[in-house]
Amino acid sequence: MANTKIQAPEVHEMGELRMPKPETEVLPNGAVLSVIDGGSQEINDFSIVFAGGQAEASSPAEAKVMASVMPEGAGGLSGAEVSEALDFRGARLNVYCGRHHTVFDVASLNSMVDGVFDIGRRILLDPAFDANVVENMRERAANDLALQQSKVENISRIALNPLIMGPSHPEAQPETPEQALSVVPDALCRLHERIVRAKGCHAFLSGRVPESVRREARELLMSLPSGDGCPLSVYPYEPEPPQRVDVAKAGALQSSVRCALPAPARSNPDYVPLRMTVKALGGYFGSRLMKNIREDKGYTYGISAYLLGAIDGSYISISAQADEAYVDALIEEVRKELSLMGSEPIGSDELRRHKQHIASELMQMIDDPFAVNDYYRTQAILGLADGYYERQVEVASALSPELIMEMAARYFHADSLRIAVAGA
Repeated sequence: MANTKIQAPEVHEMGELRMPKPETEVLPNGAVLSVIDGGSQEINDFSIVFAGGQAEASSPAEAKVMASVMPEGAGGLSGAEVSEALDFRGARLNVYCGRHHTVFDVASLNSMVDGVFDIGRRILLDPAFDANVVENMRERAANDLALQQSKVENISRIALNPLIMGPSHPEAQPETPEQALSVVPDALCRLHERIVRAKGCHAFLSGRVPESVRREARELLMSLPSGDGCPLSVYPYEPEPPQRVDVAKAGALQSSVRCALPAPARSNPDYVPLRMTVKALGGYFGSRLMKNIREDKGYTYGISAYLLGAIDGSYISISAQADEAYVDALIEEVRKELSLMGSEPIGSDELRRHKQHIASELMQMIDDPFAVNDYYRTQAILGLADGYYERQVEVASALSPELIMEMAARYFHADSLRIAVAGA
C-alpha cells in the first residue's frame, strides 16, 4: 500500500462575525415580537419569555409544578389529548420556569402552525390545573428533588450557595420535598395569572416564517391578558468571608468539590474579558485545570470553571469530583493555577488554541436562525445590553496574554475561595 501523507486541516483566524438583527415590533397590547427569518426547512420555533419565575413564586417548587402542569390539560382538552394533538402535527412543546422568568416554547411545521398555535393559546390562557394532575406532578417533583439532593454534586452546591450568595439570599435556601407536596391548584392559578401577561413579555419567532406564521404568532400574543408583567424579586448577592465547608455523605464513592469567587455584574466592562479568562482556566478540554488536574495529576475525570452571571449577581464557579484521598491536593492545585494565571502570561500556543475555541463558540451562536433565537431569548432573560455579542467578538479579537493576566490578577484571588466539599 502506498504511503499516504496525513496533513492537518488549515486553521484560519476568526473572520468578521455579526449577529443578525431581528425584525421587532411592539403589538397594541404591549407584547413584543422579534422575528429571525432564515433557514432552509419549513419549520419554525416560537418562544415567549414572561417575567416571573421561581423567585417570584412562594417557592421554586410552585413555579416548577405550574410549568409542568400547564400542558397537562387546557381549554377543554385533557393532557393526553394535548400530547396527541401535538404529536400528530409533529410539534414539540416545552414550558419551564427559571429564576426570574417563565418560557413557553413550541416548535412546529409551518403547514401545521394554525392547529399548533391554537393548542398553545389554550395552554397559555386556559390551563385546567386539575387537582389530580397537580397531585401527581407535585409528588413527582418531590421525588425528583429528593433523588437529586441525595447526590454529592447537589449537596455541595447547596452548601456553597450561602457562601457566595449570602445565607439569607432566597436562592441559598434549600428546596425541600415538603415544599413541592404543599403546592395546591389555587396557588398555581394565582401564579399563572401574575406571570402570563402581555406587557413585559417578549416573543421570538425563528426559522422559515412566512406571513401566515407571523400572523398566527401576532394573534396568539394579542390574545394574552393585558396588564403589566410580574415584578421581579431581585436580591443582590452578599458573599460570606472565604471559608471551607465539608458535608458528610455516607457511602459516597467520590467527593464533590465546588469553589467560587465573587465576580462583577454582566454590565461591568470587565465581565466579557473575565469570562474568556475563566474559559482559559477551565472552560474547555485543553484548559489549565483540565491539563493539570485531570491529565497530569489524574485527580479527577473532569474539572470545569465557568463565569455565571445572573440578575441577582455573578460568581466564578469551579467544580469537580474526585476520590476523597485527592480532595485536598485538588484544591491546592486549583489555588496554584489561580495564582499562576495572575502572575505569568500564557504562551502563544495556548493563546492560539484558546482563541480558536472562543471563535468556534461565537460562530455556533450565529450558525442558524434557531441559534440566533436562543441568543436573543437569553438576552431577554438576563437583561443583556444591545451589542453584547459584538462586545464578545471585539474582546476575543483583542485577547492577549497581558489582558488575561490582568483579569486573573484582578479576580483570581486564591485566598478568597469559598469552598464546599460533599462526600464520605
